[in-house]
Amino acid sequence: MKNYKIIIIFACLIWVIIMAFAIGSSTPEPTKQVKKEVESTTIIKPSPSPKTSAQIEAEKKKKEEDKKKKKEQERLNKIKAQFSVWDGSHTKFKEFIKNNMNDPDSFEHVETRYSDNKTFILVSTKFKGTNTFGGVVTNTMMAKYSIDGDFIEIIE
Repeated sequence: MKNYKIIIIFACLIWVIIMAFAIGSSTPEPTKQVKKEVESTTIIKPSPSPKTSAQIEAEKKKKEEDKKKKKEQERLNKIKAQFSVWDGSHTKFKEFIKNNMNDPDSFEHVETRYSDNKTFILVSTKFKGTNTFGGVVTNTMMAKYSIDGDFIEIIE
């Protein structure tokens, strides 16, 4: 009895496979003429609806805001480029300090801070070094630098 069930199931599977091939092969191949007609048809897209003055104004405002953000980001990038990624020191100010020390090799950067005053940045650097008597002292210097990194003046 079990053998008959297996044979019937097997026969059904074969019948399904044969029917699938028969149906798949009976679909006609499109002719060259039909292919040309399909390729030559143009798709007509609906034209966009006219924008209201409020939409136009909103787009202008968004473009201006994006432009301001981009300009501000470029400005911040210029400022960040002036500082060392390694220790956070202002690279040009650090060199200035070292060049004006009694013992430049004793220079040790402690911290650097800056404030952005829109037309320039005020840089404050705290550092350690050896004085003329051989003692280690901690000093702080402040200077103005342009947004592009050009030296303006020493403040303190």
